[in-house]
Amino acid sequence: ENFCHSQLSSRKFAAVSLPSMTSTDPFEAHSWQIALSLIGVVFSASLAVGSGVGGGSFFLALYILLLGLDSHYAIPLSKATIFGVSIAAFLVNCFRRHPHAKHRPVIDFELTALMQPIVLVGTMVGVLLNILFPNYLVLIPLVLLLGYTTYKTYLKGKTLAAKEHAAIAKEREAAKAREEAEHDKSTLLPQTPPSLQEANSNSSNNTSNGSLSVNLLSADTPEAAQLRAMLREQDSRKFQKMPMLFLGVMWGLFILGVCLLYTIKSIPRCGVAWAFIFVITSLVMIAISFVFGRHAHARTQLKLACDFEFAPGEVQWNARNVITYPAMFFVVGLAASMLGVGGGLLSGPLMLRLGVDPSVSAATSSFMIIFTASASTVQYALLGRVDPLFGFYGGLAGFAGGYAGQILISNYVQRKRKQSILVFLLAGITLFSAIAIITVQGATGELKNTAFHSAQVCAS
Repeated sequence: ENFCHSQLSSRKFAAVSLPSMTSTDPFEAHSWQIALSLIGVVFSASLAVGSGVGGGSFFLALYILLLGLDSHYAIPLSKATIFGVSIAAFLVNCFRRHPHAKHRPVIDFELTALMQPIVLVGTMVGVLLNILFPNYLVLIPLVLLLGYTTYKTYLKGKTLAAKEHAAIAKEREAAKAREEAEHDKSTLLPQTPPSLQEANSNSSNNTSNGSLSVNLLSADTPEAAQLRAMLREQDSRKFQKMPMLFLGVMWGLFILGVCLLYTIKSIPRCGVAWAFIFVITSLVMIAISFVFGRHAHARTQLKLACDFEFAPGEVQWNARNVITYPAMFFVVGLAASMLGVGGGLLSGPLMLRLGVDPSVSAATSSFMIIFTASASTVQYALLGRVDPLFGFYGGLAGFAGGYAGQILISNYVQRKRKQSILVFLLAGITLFSAIAIITVQGATGELKNTAFHSAQVCAS
């Protein structure tokens, strides 16, 4: 009887215990585990997408802890899911406008075209390092970086929230003052003649505009006005031609290079020809970023020359930051591919540090994730590490959650008129991601694995 009881208890324990976390096939899990993981993807995507984060750390935890996948196979599925989230975010954001400059789209296509080629170079390297390195070599620096990023993003949110509260209080005081003034006029003062009202209005407008704007208008020329109108028209396009052209060329050349690297059997991996294609593809991406950087720099100089009014948070490109900013984003692509995160965990806070508006940062980061996640997914698929059917299910669940979350969170922020909500949400998700990464890596025992896998990198 005791023997039967012990056998029954062990069976019950086995039924509810966590998976082994060494599986390479997501369909080896029970149906309820698969369903629960996809429901978790929908919920996680809706929460993450509003702040411009792909949600990779959420999906990674779900696939490892619920489906029992080995982390080296959970990461590719995470990238496929992130791709679905980013597509949903783009379909919503492409119709939205800049919160402070309604003539501009909320996505900064110029920033994307300059950064994305370098991010893809980091993606290429990150995919290989994911296979080669034991996770502890990147886990500890990444968690420290996420912790520092959380702290700086939180401080940014506090500063922005204080400004928003001050602006709202100022608007309320101004509205109250106008009401009292109108009441005093109607009860105590005689009506001001219309001609005098018009003169006072003109005087008030000139004062509020400031002497600088009056001087600029008086010194204006038809050529400068025409140039400003042309630049404004270019900025107002939903899909800006030059950045989209560069992004299209970049994407086509990158996919061509990746296909040459991983599909032609006559080119042995890690051989001279393979390394040559890898280096050439990387150099082409760097060249595209460099050429567009010169274009962005020239366009900024043109705007400065004609006294163009920059949108709040718009990056003014110069000879220095067209080099330093892309170099920073190389780390974003590297870490995103290596640990299965969408890249928004690092690119979003980085954009905020560069002074980009929170709404623009979230939308642009989501747009950039399309390229990062799809590039990683293609590479992992060519390496045979993505289950096509489950990748489709995960991407579909990510799309559904991302679409719902993007609409709900965007509408809430617009209604409350508080961009700081996005910043605090990003800080919270970044902190949670750092904790989730440590938890998952500890549960899978990856921190104890100190072996390198060079044979797997070069295996055809």
